[in-house]
Amino acid sequence: MYKLIASDLDGTLLRANKTISEYSKKVLKDNNDNFIFVPVTGKILGKTLEILKELEGMDYVVAINGSVIYDVKKEEIIYDVPLKREDCIKLFDLTDEYTDIFTLCTHNKWIKSYKVNKGRVEEHTFFVENMRGHIEVLDEEIYRINIYLLDEYEEKYLKMKEEIEKIGFHVYLIRSTDGRPGLISVTSKEVSKKRALDKVLELENVKWDETVVFGDNQNDKGMLMKAGYSVAMKNAPDHIKDITDDVTENTNDEDGVAKYIEEKLGEKLCIN
Repeated sequence: MYKLIASDLDGTLLRANKTISEYSKKVLKDNNDNFIFVPVTGKILGKTLEILKELEGMDYVVAINGSVIYDVKKEEIIYDVPLKREDCIKLFDLTDEYTDIFTLCTHNKWIKSYKVNKGRVEEHTFFVENMRGHIEVLDEEIYRINIYLLDEYEEKYLKMKEEIEKIGFHVYLIRSTDGRPGLISVTSKEVSKKRALDKVLELENVKWDETVVFGDNQNDKGMLMKAGYSVAMKNAPDHIKDITDDVTENTNDEDGVAKYIEEKLGEKLCIN
């Protein structure tokens, strides 16, 4: 029997328009007494709670790729792994010459500085001119940094990844759809979705073999491989499908997670 379900959001529980269907909301609400439900996402906490505000049945939210755990019932952050402020300054000094956009992530907003491309102006996003000075005086914890380099420094991208890792960061190199480097995403080496779920399972006295995990991408790999039962989305790349126990018959735009829970997991779910 499975006691806990963890699900990624983008490309998994959320549709392409970043919403959850009424059908998915109903399935999760109707089965609320049967399992602990934990959304696990790379999004900032503030934006995640905004998207999920009408979703009943959540127990915890894991945000920023595992940097933050939020207790929904207590309405508070119960675990976090921020970046050291002095390391953030080292990172800025190392990359400033080559950077187009340098972005800090707190638990509820993005703070950006830019040289050429201002990028999308979205909710929860603020722009500053003196990023180094802002890092020094910011009165919030920093959990993640995204670095977009100027096009002429593409080759520098890969070399810089090694230098950043030497400071003590965990580095994701994210490529655009045409294969070119898109951005460098930086978190603490102590952060992953899997490690955050370790904490949730400890709090709830649940074992990994009593969990089901849904995911669709590389940053879901650790928790998918550790889960008692792992499910990749129909829309996931093959290298993710290859490591899971099963694949949904429907995509994220077709309520793949909710239909799988209702049609294939119903009798296998029990908290007690």
